[in-house]
Amino acid sequence: MTAQALNQTDRRKILIRGFTVAMLLTAMMSVTLFASAGTLAWMQAWIFIGLFVVYFALWVWWGLRYSPELIMERGQALQKRDSKQWDQILVRVNLLLSIITYVVAGLDAARYGWTLIPAPYQVVGLAFILFGYIFPFWALSNNPFASGTVRIQTERGHTVSTGGPYRFVRHPMYVGAIVADIGIPLFLGSYWALIPGALMAALFIYRTWREDVTLQEELPGYKEYAQKVRYRLLPGVW
Repeated sequence: MTAQALNQTDRRKILIRGFTVAMLLTAMMSVTLFASAGTLAWMQAWIFIGLFVVYFALWVWWGLRYSPELIMERGQALQKRDSKQWDQILVRVNLLLSIITYVVAGLDAARYGWTLIPAPYQVVGLAFILFGYIFPFWALSNNPFASGTVRIQTERGHTVSTGGPYRFVRHPMYVGAIVADIGIPLFLGSYWALIPGALMAALFIYRTWREDVTLQEELPGYKEYAQKVRYRLLPGVW
């Protein structure tokens, strides 16, 4: 489906679904952050939520304009029967860890002040968050099969993507997610929140391994691609 072929009904469905998901996620972040903080006077939390809203809006706009099939795929990923069950579990665990991160950050940075992260480290955290949005977006724009869960999209003619960041690592979207998972606690100002953040990063490393094995076994051409692009996440390391 091209952007030109997307009819008004499909466009409306995508917009409604995107708006609903954005509202739910924004509400979840807002409630967990500010309820645990016990105050609305938390600038870092407002900036973080604002960045998420802007990113999500840009993603929906881009998807509608350039890759409607991708945005529809990602929006329905958890509903696909052929999505790997282990990955559906990991996605839900990741969401739970995100909530725990926000709660711990609110309790630590805004309510009780258990730890104090210097402003320069918070700036580094903000840079990590921005990287965690921009780098995966680069990957999305070069991979029309970047589903939200691991599955071989045979009905869409699934092929290996090799452009953009896929020239350097095999799982660039997870690179961005891992960096953001460390950046969010730093920017919010909580060392304690780095614990669930690090668990999320470890979860993505495990997910990378499982997904890579699946793709090598089930996606034609991926083994050859893996021989050319040797590293999954970090060039020279793994």
